[in-house]
Amino acid sequence: MSANCTYTIGFWKTHKEVWPVIELILGNYLYNKQQLLDILNTPPSKNGLITLSHQLITALLNIENGANEFLINPYITQANDLINDLIIPPYGNGFLTPKQTSQLNDILTLFNEGKYGSKHCSTKCSKCECKCP
Repeated sequence: MSANCTYTIGFWKTHKEVWPVIELILGNYLYNKQQLLDILNTPPSKNGLITLSHQLITALLNIENGANEFLINPYITQANDLINDLIIPPYGNGFLTPKQTSQLNDILTLFNEGKYGSKHCSTKCSKCECKCP
């Protein structure tokens, strides 16, 4: 698995065995790995909080994996401030409109896709199943 680059939501959803953390703080709450996976697998259903959480979890995993956080850090702070005390579905009924989250969501998506800050990691796997150095 490569470091100093970014992976997308799809990668992190399907490669939980290589996650660099077992918990993350989103807003003001600590979520464990299983809760984070459940959030990643929750359809957005026109809830901007869920969409934002998907991109925020992905960005945080990328940073913990070694991606450069310099450019994206202010937006991560903004996302956490916006989430604040909301509890993210499926664990709570927190809600933000897509309009409230769209700008942050777009920037985090660009980061996670390697178009803003760190480059995107290659996900072409060999015999070592994406765990190569």
